[in-house]
Amino acid sequence: MAAILAPDYGQLACRALVGKKVAFYADHDTRISSVLYEDPFFKPAFSPELLRHVDFLAAGCAISPGWLGRQTKWPAVGLTDEILHAELRRLSPSEVVHIPLCLSHLPASAPRQLAPPGVTSVLPARSLEAVSEARITVIIPTAFRGAYLSTLLESLHRTTKAYRDLLDVVIITCDPPGNGEDALRNSPLSYRLLHHDHDFNYAVVNNVAARQSDSEILIFLNDDIEFHDQYWLPDMLGLLQLPRAGAVGALLLYPDETIQHAGCLIGMNGGVGHIGVGLPKDTSVGQGVVTAQREVSAVTGACMAIRREVFVTAGLFDENFPLSFNDVALCLALRDMGYTNYITTRSRITHHEARSRGYDDTSRKYQINREHFLHARTCYPGLREIDPYYNPNLELSQPYMGFAPLSHAQMTFAFRARTSGCLVLIAQRSDYDPTVFPVVDSLARAAAAGSIRVLVAGEHETRFSQRCRTVAPTNMVGSADLAAMRSALLDAHESTLILDLRLLEVMEGIPPSLPLLGLAVQDGKTFLVDLFGRRIAQHEARGHVSTDIADLIERAGYSSQEKA
Repeated sequence: MAAILAPDYGQLACRALVGKKVAFYADHDTRISSVLYEDPFFKPAFSPELLRHVDFLAAGCAISPGWLGRQTKWPAVGLTDEILHAELRRLSPSEVVHIPLCLSHLPASAPRQLAPPGVTSVLPARSLEAVSEARITVIIPTAFRGAYLSTLLESLHRTTKAYRDLLDVVIITCDPPGNGEDALRNSPLSYRLLHHDHDFNYAVVNNVAARQSDSEILIFLNDDIEFHDQYWLPDMLGLLQLPRAGAVGALLLYPDETIQHAGCLIGMNGGVGHIGVGLPKDTSVGQGVVTAQREVSAVTGACMAIRREVFVTAGLFDENFPLSFNDVALCLALRDMGYTNYITTRSRITHHEARSRGYDDTSRKYQINREHFLHARTCYPGLREIDPYYNPNLELSQPYMGFAPLSHAQMTFAFRARTSGCLVLIAQRSDYDPTVFPVVDSLARAAAAGSIRVLVAGEHETRFSQRCRTVAPTNMVGSADLAAMRSALLDAHESTLILDLRLLEVMEGIPPSLPLLGLAVQDGKTFLVDLFGRRIAQHEARGHVSTDIADLIERAGYSSQEKA
């Protein structure tokens, strides 16, 4: 598309395409003059399903020649754009590198919404109309308030005719028998009614209903959902057929046909929130990403489909969250297990939000919601990480509506080549904690050998820093405050960076692509963990008892001669 590449594009691509990496891409913008650029496209991590609908590789990408050479099934006509695009969509995210910098510039004549090769426009969803042979249980919790349950059942009946023999509708309520059941007398659908004689807990009632079903597919619906066309079910079932599919959600609209839910964004306003709230249903915000069928970190349980075996494997809904976060927690658990969550956007679905339980509009409700969220952050570290399906250049308060480009220091970090050294940032320990002194001795030996630099946090002298200065080469150990520690991370030339887990606060403002290992010391044992952005996950070296840092790095597979 006549894209102009940044001067260092080739060098960055060569650095990225090492090991098992197959493709590399970056963000892009539009060049409207020799000095002026606008309309940046800040892209997510590699998302094969999104690539079916929005060609975020159109402004250029780099491909490993080794991978191309191994493709023996190209047709005699040669490699066309359509064939290459289809093969790239088969790649896994672990095989593709994305740098969140605008490294290419499209001409002003390029279309704002980029359709894949062979497609004339960005499609909201692919057509998957095949009728599934699997049985489907639709689970609907209700309190029989108003006529919206009747509206849901009527819309279900009208839009699922092709699946009528496969549907099992289960309505579950905490109301006493006979209460509100008049609303079901004229139901066009057959159903089973379950009574749960306890206070309402969204996670519990859905789990109870799921346990009383043997269907292969479960669909969870709020009773204030209304369907308007027949596409929603085949589209959701089609995504469930993809390998390692987790939960599948849907684009939901307010009654005025603005967006209520287009997927969940982890990190939004410090927590988690709905993407696209208040935007028109046909919005082009985000270069079409918001309204494209795609991968997401989480979806709302107001309209969610999942395979029963996957739901059970993930441990069902977390019953510690009676009203909120249970759906997000399920999706994060699925993602941690290697499943991918999706959202489909073709169908028109209305969500009369909060008509069932009301809005969180009182101080008591706000407090309960906050307590649940804080508990969720403790139980699910994924709520503290950067959302891979978003972009660190974009704002977290209004998704896709604003951006703040990476700082000069962050850009410098992305362009700088790493050396084979190792930088260790470690926090000072209390005087009564001698368990880390063997670790200090190990660091000193490695520092003396010239393969490790050590930086100790804290401006004041303690027994810990005194021991460091005593046993380690003077020029290899320094003390610094948190601001200096952040600068050290950005200025580090080493390829392997090790951070004491008690110094996670220095990660604020650091690029999520920063290669980091975490160092944990407890009861005289040393552990390394992986740090992907701000997420902490125990490394395979878990439980290995060692005080030899160099040995631990080797066991973890992060040799000082290799990139972290």
